[in-house]
Amino acid sequence: MGNTLLELLRNSLTPEPVPRRELITLASPVDRGNSMLTIFLYHIEENTDSRDSRMRDTGKGNQQYPPTAWNLYYLLTAYSSGSLPDRAVEEARVLGRAVQTMKDNPLVKGSVLQGLLAEKDAGFKLETVKLTLEEVHELWDYPDLPYKVSVAFKAGPVELESTRVRDVKRIREVIIDIEQSGKTQ
Repeated sequence: MGNTLLELLRNSLTPEPVPRRELITLASPVDRGNSMLTIFLYHIEENTDSRDSRMRDTGKGNQQYPPTAWNLYYLLTAYSSGSLPDRAVEEARVLGRAVQTMKDNPLVKGSVLQGLLAEKDAGFKLETVKLTLEEVHELWDYPDLPYKVSVAFKAGPVELESTRVRDVKRIREVIIDIEQSGKTQ
């Protein structure tokens, strides 16, 4: 999913306001390098609303356990290497455009999907996440790293296929024994 979000944002933000695609990266705020926009996966949680309990027939005398659905939570943070007076303006422009892109694509599907998501044509939803001040402080609890304005998004659900299978025996013969009961009057 991260590569799909990366592609979506790179397509939308380059060459303006981000001059090169490689300046938008999947990275934590600590490991950002020279990125202008980072996409950081900070939390994963099972989506119990999309739970599928049906076993899937593999056609080989086995059944595969159902997939599990997950929501992934990302933090978008903009950075600028510009001069001090221009830095906040540039970061606001980049972050604003990233948010606009995410809001303009509440359902990610089609040609922007990457990897297994593309193979399975598995689109997903995007929505903003409102973080409390305490949650923001927890996310930015890095020594020697100043707080940066960021935006949190939830992406999902995405299904993870189970690798567990069970053997099943097919019914080969059915015997039905019917007796007529006699009624006396």
